[in-house]
Amino acid sequence: MQETEELVQEVFIIFWEKHPSLIISDSLEPYLFAVLKKRLLSYFRSEKVRSQYAEHFSHFLAQQVDNSTEERWAAEDLQQRLEQAVSELPNKCQQVFWMSRRQQLSIEEIARELEISTRTVENYLTTALRHLRISLGEGFLVLALLLLFHH
Repeated sequence: MQETEELVQEVFIIFWEKHPSLIISDSLEPYLFAVLKKRLLSYFRSEKVRSQYAEHFSHFLAQQVDNSTEERWAAEDLQQRLEQAVSELPNKCQQVFWMSRRQQLSIEEIARELEISTRTVENYLTTALRHLRISLGEGFLVLALLLLFHH
C-alpha cells in the first residue's frame, strides 16, 4: 500500500517538474497512466533485483556460517592433535613448551622460573618442536602454533 502511494506521488512529481514543457493535446489521463506504467515497470525491475540480491546475500551468509563452523571444527581438531602430541613428551618438556607457547614467556623467563639453564630450556623446546614436526607434520605444526597465538 505504501509503495503504491509513493509511486502515485512520483508520477505527480514528474508531472509537476515537466508541466512547463508538456504539450498535452487530448486528456491528461493517458499521459499520467503512461508515466505510472513506466514507474511501475521500473519498480518491479528494481524489486526483482533487490529480491535476487537478498536471496544471493542470504545464501552467502549461510555459506559463511557453514564455513565458520567447519573452520571451528578444524581448529578444535588441530588443537586436540597438538595437545595429544605434546602429552607424549616428558613432563618437563611439556611444561617448558606450554610456558613458551601459552604463556609466551621468553627462554630466560622460563629458565628463571624453573631454575634451570637457558640452554636446557632451548633443548626442551628443540625436542618438543622436533617431536611435533614428526607427529603433526610441518604444515600442521605451523597451523597449530598459529592457533595457539590466536587464542
